[in-house]
Amino acid sequence: METNLPIVDCHCHVITKRLYNEYRERSHATKSICIRTIGILSQDMEANNSESSFYELLAEKKELFGVECIEYGQDIKKQLNRIEKRKANCKKIVGLKLYTGYQHFYPNDPEIFEVYKFAEKNNLVVIFHGGDVWDPSNKAQIKYSHPVYVDEVATHFPKVKFVISHFAFPYVMETAMVVHKNSNVYTDISGIIDTGILSEFFVHDIKKVLSYYPEIINKIMHGSDFCGNQTPLDDTMVYEMFVRNYFDDKEAELIFHKNAEKLYGI
Repeated sequence: METNLPIVDCHCHVITKRLYNEYRERSHATKSICIRTIGILSQDMEANNSESSFYELLAEKKELFGVECIEYGQDIKKQLNRIEKRKANCKKIVGLKLYTGYQHFYPNDPEIFEVYKFAEKNNLVVIFHGGDVWDPSNKAQIKYSHPVYVDEVATHFPKVKFVISHFAFPYVMETAMVVHKNSNVYTDISGIIDTGILSEFFVHDIKKVLSYYPEIINKIMHGSDFCGNQTPLDDTMVYEMFVRNYFDDKEAELIFHKNAEKLYGI
């Protein structure tokens, strides 16, 4: 396999300079999409999730792009107004993240429709947390992060691009079905492969879904979900090696960078 392929990490939580320095020691990514987190998760990651440090980092590092998060249960209009003002001075915001599962709402909750309309107006990708959760507080509810609910909003908002994060593991077949059905839905491999053993099982799952839905290879993206050295999500190379070991050159090129570049326009 070609070793000099560009690599886009479409899903990491590099939101401060400290996390950036830790990340650069572990990652070969040539471009990275950095996702802000809701309050409960930023506390779990022991990260300073301040707005100012996040935007300073985006301005300083040309290879970084940003995704804002929306807190469910708080004033949606106020949050979107803040993001709109920030976006006017920062052209590197490419998406909005919704933490279904961690915050108790389905993607098809009408209260969130305003977010999709904003995304359509501003050409932003909407990213959902999908599938399993890392939740030491035991407050998350997995039923909200099932990928099937993305199908409804993808149908109702065909001009908005959506991402089901983490292949909604372990619901990989259901994710593949939604991605296959909807031209505006993508997925990524971030946050899944934390050991060599798991990667062996996961490649079996991926090969299986690709045998049913081979065309979704054009909508699968590489990502790490890196959250910092002192967290369970502290690896990047395992995701890179997963792609290098289990996919041919053409597939790897799509997963490593072409699909993310197309989706995010970066």
